[in-house]
Amino acid sequence: MADPIETEAPDDSGSVTLRRYEYQVHIAAQAVLEMLAGGTVQHVTCEHIEDIVVARSGDPRCVDGGLFWDFQQIKTRDSVEPWSLKDVISKKPLKSLWRTHTAVRGNGLVYQLTAGIEGHLDPGDAPVTALSKGEGAQNVNCRKRVAAHLGVPQDDALDGFLGLVRIRPLARREDVEARNT
Repeated sequence: MADPIETEAPDDSGSVTLRRYEYQVHIAAQAVLEMLAGGTVQHVTCEHIEDIVVARSGDPRCVDGGLFWDFQQIKTRDSVEPWSLKDVISKKPLKSLWRTHTAVRGNGLVYQLTAGIEGHLDPGDAPVTALSKGEGAQNVNCRKRVAAHLGVPQDDALDGFLGLVRIRPLARREDVEARNT
């Protein structure tokens, strides 16, 4: 009888998935390190509502001294090419952030919705650049494409969502651990 440990696996998808979760841990660790160093981070939660939720104090958007919440959807990919809006849409962080937005809006929170992407943005792609700055509603092409992707009308609700979205380029997998250290 053969030992199953010595049997070649039919695929290695589990290892790929594990590496992507490890990347999320490294991104979350950045906020934890800031918290431990006495920074503005007060709270970090992983895998609840979004991949990472970071609560900060002292944000000027919180007039009453409350916490500012950053709901983060983290995306990786093997390509080193810059991210376009088409790439962001295909990885679906906006769908997850839309679900989060519909779940937490009206709860009295001050928050933003971050799509953290491994790598860098295409500076020539105006819609993705606008989206990265919370200006997606002002870019007609971005607004139209995101509305179609989410299956929602181009209305005030979409504009409110787009105003909260930021796309944040993150370190590549091979560099993130060294940057944390």
